[in-house]
Amino acid sequence: MHRASLSSAVLPEPSLTEWAKLIARKRKFPAKRRRLKWRATWQFEQVAARLHVGDIAIDCGASNGHYLRLLAGSGATVYGFEPDPHGFGQLQEMFSGVLNVHLIEKAVGCEPKQMKLHRHAKFSEDPDYYVHSSSVFTSSVNSVDVDSVTVQQIDFPAFIRNLPSRVSLLKLDIEGAEVPILETLLETGLIDRVDWVFAETHEAVVPELADRTEALKLRVAHEGRTNISLDWI
Repeated sequence: MHRASLSSAVLPEPSLTEWAKLIARKRKFPAKRRRLKWRATWQFEQVAARLHVGDIAIDCGASNGHYLRLLAGSGATVYGFEPDPHGFGQLQEMFSGVLNVHLIEKAVGCEPKQMKLHRHAKFSEDPDYYVHSSSVFTSSVNSVDVDSVTVQQIDFPAFIRNLPSRVSLLKLDIEGAEVPILETLLETGLIDRVDWVFAETHEAVVPELADRTEALKLRVAHEGRTNISLDWI
């Protein structure tokens, strides 16, 4: 994979032709919020297509395995983090025997400790679907304490620091925990060991993160980090 310097690492932009293909495939015209998500997903697919054997990709919040499967198909070494036991069990079945995929049943954070994982209020109705909404934040508007589970959290910045080489692609979709992780990666300079970052922010469902999320977005823009997408929404 091409190792672009930070100043030249710019996420690709879909052309008008590619936008037309997206609209035709989705059979709808995107409003602004949906348009940002479509663009981020398209960018993710473009970057993932550049991966090859020897690269490292990380999917934090692997959930149903859709994007993990896409990354695995490149031949890169892929680490998939999924803390919810239900979701992790599904991933084990899905990637059994796939040698370049390493599944880790832990939440990602900035220090190793036990955490309570709060599941979506409708988790029991459809675990396969609502597993993607499990969050370590008690303030998540979707979660309830009744159906929570205790999980182990890993020191994710230390995990990146100890990898044998830089990370080609990092996806963070972890129901609010992406903000403290990105803050730490930026503060420590570890962000420069990652080529491309795709993160979903969750200030809409974790209100306490609203100010920190806005500050994070401003910092990414101010520092000109055009290799980071915060539109995975």
